[in-house]
Amino acid sequence: MMSNNVSKLITNSLDLYSKPSSAFPSKLIKMIFPTWVKETDRKLLQEPSPSPDLVVAQDGSGDYSTIKDALDQAAAKSSGNGRFVIYIKSGVYKEYLEIGQKLENIMLVGDGMTKTIITGNRRNGTGAVDTFHSATVGKS
Repeated sequence: MMSNNVSKLITNSLDLYSKPSSAFPSKLIKMIFPTWVKETDRKLLQEPSPSPDLVVAQDGSGDYSTIKDALDQAAAKSSGNGRFVIYIKSGVYKEYLEIGQKLENIMLVGDGMTKTIITGNRRNGTGAVDTFHSATVGKS
């Protein structure tokens, strides 16, 4: 591998899979998912923009302005049947998110890896938080 630009390599790879063409037939796309991924989930993952159940936008144009508030509402609303999709509009969200057990069918969708950013800084050099507990997004 000549390039060390991992982000570019990943983006290019994902771009190939997201745009079916004659060089990339739909039969092959079906094969890229593990067997444990259900057909309904495959279709949802292949959609260019799945229909969201909730929208997060810092400017107030969505249902919530923080991802945490949307996750709390999703925990209350989610029936456990199918995926619960939260669309996060572009922006830098400085939050720490814990995905609880009630949210096992949650899907967070953003505007792109350079547009929707979830960030935190628990490991600020003081050593107060170990690496294991420093996740910005984690499962509780």
